[in-house]
Amino acid sequence: GTREPAPIDLETGGAAADKAKGSHLTCGGAVRVARPDRARRAIVSFVDEDAGLVDVMYPKWGGGEEEEEGIKSKFVHKLLEFETAGGAPKRVD
Repeated sequence: GTREPAPIDLETGGAAADKAKGSHLTCGGAVRVARPDRARRAIVSFVDEDAGLVDVMYPKWGGGEEEEEGIKSKFVHKLLEFETAGGAPKRVD
């Protein structure tokens, strides 16, 4: 039968969050792919350090994912603290 994919955790940084000393380019790690026209959160699925390329998966609303291969590593960035802290701070009046 068909199995549903495991949910992808983009809030905590995924596997990369556990490796604070290591590179953000870690398989299973949550990253931001930033290009001139837009930025998207993604999960790293493969890293080719020699070629400087990264493959990622973009989670889709409602389940599943969209894959993109061969992204130049200069476009793949570590998630910023506010992207992994569960959102912006609450406003206090």
